[in-house]
Amino acid sequence: MFRSIKKCDNENSILYDIETLSKDNNKLIGNLNNDKKNDINFKVKDIQMN
Repeated sequence: MFRSIKKCDNENSILYDIETLSKDNNKLIGNLNNDKKNDINFKVKDIQMN
């Protein structure tokens, strides 16, 4: 996995620390990754690739 999810350059960006997400059993990450229609999912994927 990656170490952190960094902020995107737009008002709808999310700003979470991977450790914070992991404390909830990766629930948010799993939901984002599984929901292809979720805009946040694509933002997270873009961040992961960078």
